[in-house]
Amino acid sequence: MEQIMKKLLFNVMMPCLLGAIVCACGSNTKGSSDDIVALEDGNVEYSEELVRLAEAGVPEAQNNLAFCYSKGVGVVRSEKEAFKWYMKAAEQGDIHAQFNLAGYYNEGKGVNVDYVEAAKWYRKAAEQGHSKALFHLGFCYLNGKGVQKDMQLAAKYIGMAAKEDVVEAQYNYALMLSRGHGIEQNFEESVKWYKKAASKGFALAECNLGICYLQGTGVKQDYQEAKRLLEKSAGQGEAEAQFALGFMYYNGWGVAVNREEAIKWLHKAAQQGHARAAQALAEIGE
Repeated sequence: MEQIMKKLLFNVMMPCLLGAIVCACGSNTKGSSDDIVALEDGNVEYSEELVRLAEAGVPEAQNNLAFCYSKGVGVVRSEKEAFKWYMKAAEQGDIHAQFNLAGYYNEGKGVNVDYVEAAKWYRKAAEQGHSKALFHLGFCYLNGKGVQKDMQLAAKYIGMAAKEDVVEAQYNYALMLSRGHGIEQNFEESVKWYKKAASKGFALAECNLGICYLQGTGVKQDYQEAKRLLEKSAGQGEAEAQFALGFMYYNGWGVAVNREEAIKWLHKAAQQGHARAAQALAEIGE
């Protein structure tokens, strides 16, 4: 039975390269309204003066008026009105509106889904230095949404966003480095970027970095550091981390063997649909 558990451990691999955007708040998958920004960090109030300025063609006011419509701030929420005003501001070169408009096309909010238009506006915002737009543009290339799939360009733009301190980009860039997707495989460099994302409390990065320490991949093997990181990630509900912790307790890696604790973590992972955790539980008769 112990050999079965150890064999299963070798399948504890880093989570699959995400085909969808992962946001810091969890798993928002489309770069949606949670990413929408207004000129003043979202602290915008609807007013007659704001409407007057927007109608006069001031792009910042148009973006902020769109924000009000998108969130229902002082006005009845209307995605179509939000889209209309984002378009007006974006066409005048407002970087925030360009990013927001791309998200609307990506999700089909106030307009039909159009990945080509989404990629176009992400590119325009990225060319002006919008860090999250760089990240989203990278994912367009990663998934071939609105552009021809190109892993090298995906790695380029996601890497650029990572260097601009976008935590989601740091995690995904690390993942691409670890797998050699669009960039030369480099485990040590991958660990560096996992550390940056993990330092911000990003659960998936904590999990993958913990597994790096557990396996000695790109870093000196360190069970205690692996345990610390996996516990942080597992505490945020990350099933892969819960699965790995279960193995640590079952095999006594960096901790005293504790079957009860192992089963607890495997159950937590299995309850989230983690197939290998369910398999492990079945193998040990739980």
